[in-house]
Amino acid sequence: ASPLIDQGRVIVPLGLRVDADGKAEGASLVAFDALTGTTLWKKGAHQASYASPMICTLDGVRQIVIVCESEVCGHDADSGEQLWEYAWAGSSSGNASCSQPVVVGTNQLFVSKGYAHGSALIEISRGDADSWTVNELGHHLTVMKTKFTNVALYDGHVYGLDDSVLSCVDVQTGRRRWKRGRYG
Repeated sequence: ASPLIDQGRVIVPLGLRVDADGKAEGASLVAFDALTGTTLWKKGAHQASYASPMICTLDGVRQIVIVCESEVCGHDADSGEQLWEYAWAGSSSGNASCSQPVVVGTNQLFVSKGYAHGSALIEISRGDADSWTVNELGHHLTVMKTKFTNVALYDGHVYGLDDSVLSCVDVQTGRRRWKRGRYG
């Protein structure tokens, strides 16, 4: 994963490790002061993946989104507090989550991964008292199985390498428009 530079901070996925007593230590994300290296916060309790944290605005709230080993999470951009999470099956030892999510509209994310997993379109909404809900609008096991690549969103379609073959998928329906060519 690559670090995220935001408002004088360097934010990186830290991950968890188990100490000699079997206790998990670490955090999903850690933020450092970009000039001094001082730790500003450590938040979340999920194992890291290969994906990089990103800043985006979902349902009007600026946040850090990270694809962890087996979930996609949103964290408050200032405090790092976890706002929401979505189960996204994975294991770093054989079913890794690597691809970046893509923001669709004002409160949706398109996520994808390989290893026969496919893609999903999720909707993230803020309710009363800052509670959050995540709804799966579509889960498509047969399309856009990205591995260590990301997709590009253009005009309502995502383009990317679906099991190493260039593909175009309608982001809202999950229907493949076309898939062709192997590029080595």
